[in-house]
Amino acid sequence: MCLVGHFTCFAGHHDGTMRANPGPGRAMTVCEAQTMKEFKEYMCVVCGFVYSEEAGLPDEGFPPGTRWEDIPANWVCPECGAAKEDFEMVEV
Repeated sequence: MCLVGHFTCFAGHHDGTMRANPGPGRAMTVCEAQTMKEFKEYMCVVCGFVYSEEAGLPDEGFPPGTRWEDIPANWVCPECGAAKEDFEMVEV
C-alpha cells in the first residue's frame, strides 16, 4: 500500500514525501495524481452513516485517503450492517 492509502500503486514515490507539483522534467506518479482528485463521501441510505474518503475509517482498517473503490465489496456499514451497495455518493 502506498503512503496515500491506495492498495494498488504503480508508482515509485514511496520516499515519505507527497508532492503536489512533481517538479521540472518529472511526470506525476499515479498516486500523486490521485491525491489531487477531490475526495468523495458516501452515505448509507438505511441509517445515514457517511463514509468520507478523506477521513477513511481507521478503526475498520481503512486509513485516511482510502477511496471508495478500494473498500471491499463485502464491507458493511459499521452503524447498521447495510451492504456497501446500500451507499450513495453525496455532494459535499
